[in-house]
Amino acid sequence: MRAEDEALRRLLGEDRLRLLAGIAAEMGITAWLVGGGLRDVLLGRPSKDLDFALTGEAETLPRRFAEKIGGSFFWLDRERRQSRVVKREGEELDTFDFAPLRGADIGEDLAARDFTINSLAVTLHGGNAIIDPSGGMDDLRGRVIRVSSTSAFDADPLRMLRAFRQAAALGFSIHDATLALIREKAHLLGGVAAERIRSEFCLILAASGATRFLRGLAECSLLNSVLPFDLSGMETRLGRVSSLEDVAHRLALVPAGGEKLGEALGREVECGVTVLALAKLALLVPDSAAAADTARRLRLGTVAGRVLGRLVVWEVRRYPMAAKRLTPRACFRFFRDSEPAGPAMLAMAADGGLPAAACRAFVDHYVRAYDPAAQDLLLTGEEIMEVLGIGPGKALGEIVLKLRRAEASGEVADSGEARLFIKNQLTKPAEIG
Repeated sequence: MRAEDEALRRLLGEDRLRLLAGIAAEMGITAWLVGGGLRDVLLGRPSKDLDFALTGEAETLPRRFAEKIGGSFFWLDRERRQSRVVKREGEELDTFDFAPLRGADIGEDLAARDFTINSLAVTLHGGNAIIDPSGGMDDLRGRVIRVSSTSAFDADPLRMLRAFRQAAALGFSIHDATLALIREKAHLLGGVAAERIRSEFCLILAASGATRFLRGLAECSLLNSVLPFDLSGMETRLGRVSSLEDVAHRLALVPAGGEKLGEALGREVECGVTVLALAKLALLVPDSAAAADTARRLRLGTVAGRVLGRLVVWEVRRYPMAAKRLTPRACFRFFRDSEPAGPAMLAMAADGGLPAAACRAFVDHYVRAYDPAAQDLLLTGEEIMEVLGIGPGKALGEIVLKLRRAEASGEVADSGEARLFIKNQLTKPAEIG
């Protein structure tokens, strides 16, 4: 038995899918497992998101299913009768999406889907035979993205970006005929809502090896519909993106805590937009004005737009961190003042020639000591109370505030100077108003 057949047999034998099949049979509804969830199962990829196409009434079945498994039902699109059932188990979240057939039968439904690898179905009502009208199984085995029909991009032009996004996520190539069709239809992308474009484009940026797919977008004339600036010199910028990916990967492999850096680079600034994706985008953007235009074009939120602008300025100024005195406090301030962009700024600087010793100092501080909630004071509150012989209260709060200001202005540079400073606060004569 092929591995894909065994994976499908195990999935269809799971209690929840057997329960769903039973509910459908009671109601006289035929249910098919379709789309990306089935594709991932056949590829041996973990999937927590399953899609089902249904004949007949498409509301009662998912509601009953949600009740039986202790999940939650809600509408994705009530007018189109598309719904979702969500079941949480600890930190795990399983989703089950339901929709009526698109067309008169399952064949018409599959023909209306985007790519052949997503145009597969299997019934929940006995037998594991895969319905495959467009050769999707061969494309899965050949690791190829190919449109299900020549009208696929007319039906939804965003599918052109989605072809590159799925190729990036799966490590697939795009079929030559599909690339030719994308070039022919590229002008249609201009009519797609910016929010939908942002979602797909940021997923491409976040993918490992994004440079290959960004280059493909440029070659198919899609990139100039996404980015609102002159793309001349783009090959050099793409080289920087590739180099940044290599550096970010090496930083994430730092012993004893490198995963902290990796998690920081993968942190979402807003839904679907990660710090690393914004860093790659910043390397494509030539200047601050173009960064602002890009944020508007992609409808980035306030925080993501601000981070993008900061990263572009950082790149243009060529990493002034190299001139810093690398004390633990200087490292702390660098990361705190650049939240949440610090790890990306470090990766950009490391790629741009930051000396290895400086890079190690920043990385070591981040993975071993950095806490964004920490107080940036040379003396703790407890130490201040001990030096002055005072307890908690208004006086302590005022001295802490003065010490923070003195540190920020450079008036105080080490703990010895901090001790003298706070002692002087109690001996200074009152100011004359």
